[in-house]
Formats: sequence, C-alpha cells, structure tokens
Amino acid sequence: MHKLIIFLFILTLLFSCTKEVDLDIPELPQKVVVNSLFCPDSAIKVHVSLSTQIKNPNINYVENASCFLYENDLLIKTFGTQINGYYNSFYNPKAGKKYKIEVVVPGFEKVWAETSIPFLPDSLSGIYYKDGVQTDAETLNTSLEISFIDDQNVPNYYEPMLNPFRFQDSKQTDQSILSDSELEFEPLTFYFSDLLFNGLKKKLVINGAGKLVYSFNGTIFFDEFYFHEFKIVSQEYYNFRKSWTKHLYNQNSDAHYDDPLTLLFLGDPIEMYSNVTNGYGIFAGYNRQAVTITYVE
Repeated sequence: MHKLIIFLFILTLLFSCTKEVDLDIPELPQKVVVNSLFCPDSAIKVHVSLSTQIKNPNINYVENASCFLYENDLLIKTFGTQINGYYNSFYNPKAGKKYKIEVVVPGFEKVWAETSIPFLPDSLSGIYYKDGVQTDAETLNTSLEISFIDDQNVPNYYEPMLNPFRFQDSKQTDQSILSDSELEFEPLTFYFSDLLFNGLKKKLVINGAGKLVYSFNGTIFFDEFYFHEFKIVSQEYYNFRKSWTKHLYNQNSDAHYDDPLTLLFLGDPIEMYSNVTNGYGIFAGYNRQAVTITYVE
C-alpha cells in the first residue's frame, strides 16, 4: 500500500508538469520478418510478416509469400499457406541436418536463414533428492541432477528446464548456470554453452527444483512420473534466447508489477538477435527429450 501511494504521488507530479511535443520520427523502411523455432517431433512452420512502424504498431501479416525449405542445400519442400501469415512445410526435420529457408515477398528483397538441429547428448538421465531444507512440517525441498555427456567435436548449447525461481533471489550454485544463464535478467529458462565442460560428463545440479511431501506418520511421498523437458539447441536459438531474455526483462516483464515505481523507469530497448539475411526474425532448430527424474535417498 505504501508503494502504491508513492507511485500515485509520482504520477501526479509527472502529469502536472507535462508538455506535449510533436516529434518527427523518421519511418524506417519495412522489411520481411520470418520467425520459426522447430524440432524433429513436429513439422517446420514459419510465420511471415512485415516490420511494424512506431506510428502503426499493428502486425502486417503476409499471405502471398513463397517459402522454400532446403535440407543440406537441396530443395525439399515448398510451404503451404495458412491463416495470419503462417506457412507449413508438412515436413518433420531431422537432427544432424542443416536447414535453410528462403522467403520471397513481392516488392521486397528475398530473405533467407540457416540453422541446424543438434543431436541429443548421450547418457541423458535425471535424479532428485532431499537437499535438507525443511519448508514446513509436511514438505521438504529437493535438488535435481541431470547428467549427460557432452560431444567434444562440436560446440553445444543447452536449455535444460524452466527457471523455478524467476522472480526470487537465485538459489543456484551450478557454475554453468551462474556464468551463462544471466540470472540478473530473470530468465524464463536456464541456458548455457558447454564452455566449462566441453567433451566431459556434466552433472547439472538445480537447487530447489521440487518438493517431497511427508504423511502424518513420516512416510515420504514422491512422484514416480516426475520429468523435465531437456533441450539441446542450435547456436542461433541460444543467441536469440539471450537477447529475448534481456528484452523481456527491460520492457515486458510482469516482475515490474511487484514494484510499481519501476514501471516509470523501464530499461532501454534491446536489439534482438536475428539470423535472417535481408530481413528480421529468427530461424532456429533444437532437439528435446522428456527426461524421467527418479527419486533417490
């Protein structure tokens, strides 16, 4: 309540001394925007639109684009048109292949982008166990450990799970998470490269990921069907996720509503990563697996 009063007071001051100023904002030339994140368990779909202007922020869907899909430099599919700028290849991609998309929109330069889908790491498994922190009389926090062997022959990028403490002080101690997941920007997920463990077996420890429940007689109940979605991602996906995390924190994060004062001072705009030549957007592959997490004493 105290914060709300301060917030309303500052708003009153701001609006009592405002002055309208006409700004001549130059409009940048429109470009084609192509967005697609894809993996082997579904067909590749892309969304095609035109970049928006400050004075006209409405999304401009493109319904007359020609979209072509290449696999290892061979043309394999022409996308079919769907509603609101979506195009479907009706083709499931494969790990280890390079994919390229070309998009032609009348009146604009041809745009294109490339990416690939990495293979899942070997020996992927997970366990969880008591971490000794008693939450209350009935529950006990746990830590989760996901193990896998990193391929030393290629640089790898991982997105192992959601961030369970996005709006709280970090409870993480794993060096890969601390060094690469940019926790100060409240990421939706953890993500990191294999820089600290290239070619080695990685035991990723995530603190506080889940709880155990005690019965009235002290018996521990645990979930026999507990799992997490584990992703290994392309470099393009990784770079996009990092820029999106900063953008979300600076401009759109609902964490700001915990402190109304911060709504007045949102951060600077972030230049989003794009791998689309002659346009904007992201075309990136990833691979995923639901990892069963086993409870151990």
